[in-house]
Amino acid sequence: MMSTPLRRNLALYSEADFRDAKPEGFRAVQDAFETARQKRVIGMNEEQVRDAARAMQIAVERKSAEQRVAEQRFLAERDAAFDVIAEASAEVARTRLSGWRGKQGEHLIEHATTMYSEKRFGDARAAVAEVQCVLREGVQHRPTNRFVPRPIGSRVAESTSPTSEFYRGHRLEQAGDIAGAVHAYDRVLTLGPGHIQAVAGLKRLGYSEYKVGA
Repeated sequence: MMSTPLRRNLALYSEADFRDAKPEGFRAVQDAFETARQKRVIGMNEEQVRDAARAMQIAVERKSAEQRVAEQRFLAERDAAFDVIAEASAEVARTRLSGWRGKQGEHLIEHATTMYSEKRFGDARAAVAEVQCVLREGVQHRPTNRFVPRPIGSRVAESTSPTSEFYRGHRLEQAGDIAGAVHAYDRVLTLGPGHIQAVAGLKRLGYSEYKVGA
């Protein structure tokens, strides 16, 4: 379960978001206020005082205009992040992945929601991209009655010893060759049915519903 349910109003715009939402406008407003302050400091006669007042009014109006644009940008980015998180969350629920992939998908959605609540919308979208990778891998590696064989032309020698084949699978898993590791672990169970470590390896790789002899 997610500790923080996704809600659009988890991220609300405030003046503190001005700098990040529209950095160029923020700098322009700073410059405008600095110009007004300088004019006020050097104002010696009535005309210079009026000029300083006009500069301050211009700075206030510029800030108001830039703030409106910044808020619009913030809300657009926020809503885009909300939509992709909500869509990914629904996809995780529909796919119903089992084992560690299911948990990883849920954790990434929770992480994306946390980033969203902290107004880190780019990080939230990055987490969603990872969720999509997990979903693709999960669908690709769903348990079946027969595992995908090694590609034709593979030169990796297969052992007739369950122990040797298990260690070969472990090395392949460590190297990131998931398909090769799955094939090796499956072969371990062909050579030595009931091999606990091979079953554990298959479950670790997403085959949580695997049963010996299936």
